[in-house]
Amino acid sequence: MRAIAFLLTIPLSLLAQQPFISAVVNDATSDAHFSPGSIIRFNGADLPLSFSATLDGKPAAQLGRQSTIVARFQLPVDAPLGPATLVANLGGGKTQQFSITLDQFAPSIYEVSPFYPVHSGDPHTHCFLEATAPGSLVTATVSGLGPTNPPVATGVSPENNVPTVVKPFVTIDGQAVEVLESVLLQDSVGFYRVRFRAPVTDGFHSIRIAAGNQFGNETFLPINAGRIDANFSAATFVVGAVAPESLMTAYSCTVSGLSDGFTAPVISIVDSRGVERPARLSFFNKFQANYAIPPGTAIGIATLTIKTATGVSSTGRLKIGSIGPGLFGAVLIVRNQGGVQTVTPATVTIDVAQGVGGRPSGTIDLSGDGDVFLILFGTGLRFRSALANVRVTIAGIDVPVEYAGAQGQFEGLDQVNLRLPKSLKGIGDATLVLIVDGVAANAMHLRF
Repeated sequence: MRAIAFLLTIPLSLLAQQPFISAVVNDATSDAHFSPGSIIRFNGADLPLSFSATLDGKPAAQLGRQSTIVARFQLPVDAPLGPATLVANLGGGKTQQFSITLDQFAPSIYEVSPFYPVHSGDPHTHCFLEATAPGSLVTATVSGLGPTNPPVATGVSPENNVPTVVKPFVTIDGQAVEVLESVLLQDSVGFYRVRFRAPVTDGFHSIRIAAGNQFGNETFLPINAGRIDANFSAATFVVGAVAPESLMTAYSCTVSGLSDGFTAPVISIVDSRGVERPARLSFFNKFQANYAIPPGTAIGIATLTIKTATGVSSTGRLKIGSIGPGLFGAVLIVRNQGGVQTVTPATVTIDVAQGVGGRPSGTIDLSGDGDVFLILFGTGLRFRSALANVRVTIAGIDVPVEYAGAQGQFEGLDQVNLRLPKSLKGIGDATLVLIVDGVAANAMHLRF
């Protein structure tokens, strides 16, 4: 643990008041490909339960706030193509603007399964219960496939499946296959179903869907093989870019799982430069594996492979960026009173993709004349550009950041040290917002 005595106080510039949106991305691909009717995702901090957004004055439809760090919207289905301005109205007179470009189509694969996905209203929570058999009927859940016949308005959930005007183009390992169905799904907003036949050979097969002249993201369909159904920061559970040396969690709901439940699997990552490195495993059961992205992993798209003791390999993709900050729900409260330093461990409430876990259970006492420090633990922030670009507010009040980097004792664990202002004394429940190089971590909820 880094001692408080080695900390240096760095003055901070003012931070925009919360709530805050750090990025707007395609919900399925986490990139900047959009079309009319696309599902987008706002990433940020302390997002309100309900807020509005418009695209060149046309209202977008909110699809629900997944947590205070994630909100999803459907872009207007009648939006014109080309450059556009997306405005988020976060309440209290606060707005943020983003410049995006709309193509005619933005085909984006959420998931591919051999049957209807099992989920709870959110494509990121799929849990697949059987392996794909050679030649079986495959269902792809997709967004961005354009207009339907008859048309379906923005934010409307059709009562029946509605055919798309343009049938998409599907390739498996670069070869075109017959599309058996392409419809806007009933009882959902903005999600399409595309159906085709699985290949007849075992292994991992590349799947891509195109519409018009726009190709979408690549995903992989395992035939008689394992698969990774979810892979994200162990701190936030949010799908998106992660940083080198981050702590990660992978899940698989397939029959084969990620291990036999008794013998540790072997994990490796091949980065965008083609370099393969082993990844250290910290926890596993049959369907889950916690690991750390190995040092030296290059920025770009990487391939994760988890191999069981029985020889079953599961694969998935990682988008490696320079920063992917996330906070865990454990903190240290350090008090210097009368020349005596006391360190108190505590647990706090944080937001993850599935939602906020509740209200703070304890109170941070700022009484007395001595300094009080709050030590945060997280992952994905050690490669920040400069300490001055690590910014924190609590209840909108700027908080001095005196250290932000590797914790130094545990692999992948990062640490942020804060000197708490006395002005926070007695304010009650408050939200902590951490922003690193313009990227917001998940929010933390405290009580003073």
